[in-house]
This record gives sequence, C-alpha cells and structure tokens, in this order.
Amino acid sequence: MFSLREHFLQLTIALLGIGLPVAKWSRYWLCFVRTTRVLQLGQAIEMTASILLLFGILKAEAHHKAPIILIWLFATLIYFSTIIYNMIDYENDSIYAYQYVVTALIALMMYINYGFYIKISNMGKEIVSATAIKAENKLCSEENDTRRPLVYEGLSKALRVEIPA
Repeated sequence: MFSLREHFLQLTIALLGIGLPVAKWSRYWLCFVRTTRVLQLGQAIEMTASILLLFGILKAEAHHKAPIILIWLFATLIYFSTIIYNMIDYENDSIYAYQYVVTALIALMMYINYGFYIKISNMGKEIVSATAIKAENKLCSEENDTRRPLVYEGLSKALRVEIPA
C-alpha cells in the first residue's frame, strides 16, 4: 500500500503531532512563553488525534485509515488555529521565531498527510469499482446459467419432490 519511506514519514508526522504539544509543557521549551486557555485546549486535541493517527498507521485496517487521517487533519487544523490565536492575543509581546517555525511545520505536516488521505481515498474507490465490476460480471453469467441451483436439488432430495427441468 505505502512504501517504507511513506510509512516512516507518516510515523514521523504522528510522533511530531504528539511531541509538539508535549514539548510546550517542558520548562526548557520557549516556543510559547505565554499561552491562552484556547491554546491549551488545542494542544490536548492535537495530542489525542495524533495518538489516534499513530494507532491508525500501525494497527488499523485499510478501510479505517482514511477516516482516521481525516480526523487528524481536522484536529490539527484546530491546533493550528489556536496557535494563530495565541500569536494574535499576545501581539504586543515579543514574538519568538519558534512560533513561526512551529506553525510552518504544522502546515507542512497537514499538507503531507492530506496527500496520504487522497491516496488512500483513491485506493478505496478503485477497490469499490473493481468489486462492482466483478459483481456485475457474476450476475450476467448467472442469468445465462441454465443449471438448477444446488439448494433446490438438496431440498428436492430431502423432501422427495421432483422438480422438472
């Protein structure tokens, strides 16, 4: 489904999604010296969604991966918005370059993961269309089949009833 490079990139994005909110809580991380309650809520949402994304990459079945990536994209959009809100709320304070680096990194993570979402969605459409074609071919072949189904033969033997051909 994905190459090893793409799989590694998805794992890196999930771990960064967990690491960015957690790193803020460290006293040595000076990215957001002053935070709002809104940013703290965004961090909690991002960390939860990134843990879900990590599960989706490692354990989820193929048909569940697209919705998990979509949930992560929405949660990351909320986190991105809360960072922007925090930057605007403290616009008079000195804005550290770290804030711009973090927002650029999050935007890049969203862009890359959206590409994975599109790829998975297109795979699902191809599988559905291939299944529909197989089902249609099976129906066409069954209409031309003049043999009696095995179910009727089994019932006729059990009930000792003759079914004319």
